[in-house]
Amino acid sequence: MLALKRNLLAKIGFFCFLLLMSLQSFSQTTTVSGTVISAVDNAPLLGVSIVQKGSTKGTETDSKGFFSLKVTGAKPVLVASMVGY
Repeated sequence: MLALKRNLLAKIGFFCFLLLMSLQSFSQTTTVSGTVISAVDNAPLLGVSIVQKGSTKGTETDSKGFFSLKVTGAKPVLVASMVGY
């Protein structure tokens, strides 16, 4: 009876370990970076808002059009917007 309980507890512990590992893989973040340029003259665009769709994670481009953003999910979608462009 004691061996049966130990075996059951070992299986439950292993299942919990696998569950936690799978949840961790869903919550991992990736850093996406790049440069936003004008389609007209290839000049870098300052102040473009970059946001991960469906979240509140976002950033703005710097004076050279560069941005870097930590995103989550398997296939994140970025949305870029700029007032007046």
